[in-house]
This record gives sequence, C-alpha cells and structure tokens, in this order.
Amino acid sequence: MPLGSTEISDSRDVPYGPWDPEACSTVLTIWFDLGWVGVYMPSEQAERWTEQPATWMSQLQTRHHPMLGKSEARELLATPSSWAQDRAEGWAALLVTDSAPDDLNAWFRDIPIPAG
Repeated sequence: MPLGSTEISDSRDVPYGPWDPEACSTVLTIWFDLGWVGVYMPSEQAERWTEQPATWMSQLQTRHHPMLGKSEARELLATPSSWAQDRAEGWAALLVTDSAPDDLNAWFRDIPIPAG
C-alpha cells in the first residue's frame, strides 16, 4: 500500500502514491476499527506467503482467500514495518466490507484522525 497503486482510466495509467507507511497505517487502522475493511491472504500468492510464514498463519482457516482474525489483522495494519514482501505479512490484502460507506468521500472526510 505505501508504494502506491496504479489505476487504468481511459486507456492510460493514473498513479497514486507512494505514501508514508505510518500515515497509511493510521488510516487503514481507523478504517479497520470502523469495520470498513478486512484483511485476507490472497490464495494466488500462497506459494510466496508460505515461504516466510507469520506466527498467525497456523490459525488461518483452510479456504480460498483466508481472512485474518480481528486481532491479527489489526496488529498487521498497525505495524507497517512488517509489510515487506519477503514476509507473509507483506502479501496480505484489504477487502471492503458490507459496512463500508458507499460515499467514497466519507472514507476521508468523516474519519476521526488522531492528533499527533
């Protein structure tokens, strides 16, 4: 996430980011606490995330795109230093939950950003 992403719009690439990892962590953790996002392990990358497994890997349910538990997901989002692709944690992905607002402006406009 901190490295950014690219959206293809009207046959052209629109880059976003890179962003400060600590700032990403703050916002992602807020969204998680609000119930707007969840964290899962993408099955397409399974061979990569089994090479350097995280301690919580044994707790994942054996299924397509296993979801991280609430405490493991929150800890991962709050620890951007673990978002390296040489570790299982670096392959975790976000999903938008049914509780997320439809108004995309709410994602940034309506969240409480902690001071500091």
